[in-house]
Amino acid sequence: SISQISVPISKQLPELKVPIGKPPLAPSLIAGMRILVVDDEKSIRRLCERMLQKLGCTCVLLEDGDQVLNTLLQSGYQPLDYQPPDDDDITPPAFQPFHLILMDIMMARSNGVDVAVDVASRFVGGVKANAIPMPRLLPQMVAMTANTSLVDLGNYKRAGFANVLGKPFDVGSLKAMVTQFAPTPQAASKNPALAP
Repeated sequence: SISQISVPISKQLPELKVPIGKPPLAPSLIAGMRILVVDDEKSIRRLCERMLQKLGCTCVLLEDGDQVLNTLLQSGYQPLDYQPPDDDDITPPAFQPFHLILMDIMMARSNGVDVAVDVASRFVGGVKANAIPMPRLLPQMVAMTANTSLVDLGNYKRAGFANVLGKPFDVGSLKAMVTQFAPTPQAASKNPALAP
């Protein structure tokens, strides 16, 4: 047997208030990221800086790839052949990790592919376990270039680039690229230095 239940309906339904316009944005996953930007064109460096700051990131700007190794060392990254100093008075630089490296390919003094190969061969894999408590892994590298043929993309991947940001780009494509490399809460809990 089927029973029916009657529920009285109010003659006046409450007015639904629906906001007009765009919904509020969720907090960005990339806010607080520290990004190394390497490009020989000042206008590109400044454009990246403005876009990244708008997204809540901080950035360090380099005018050529030949400055990358020294910048990583000054930021506390230690190469694979790192040996802790015997002298207790020598303090290594504080670790200031980058979350991402955005690098041009065709620069005045260097080639981004060559720089990526050199950096990867010196830093990938962190350091010896007895040197520091946590490995200081090299951040992912993204090539910024207008040269995006299939052959070029293969060369960038073999050189150690994780992805390619085609030039010209806008803030939307830059944000989408950077978001791919935002640290997850799990990664930040394992290595607090990576938390943005």
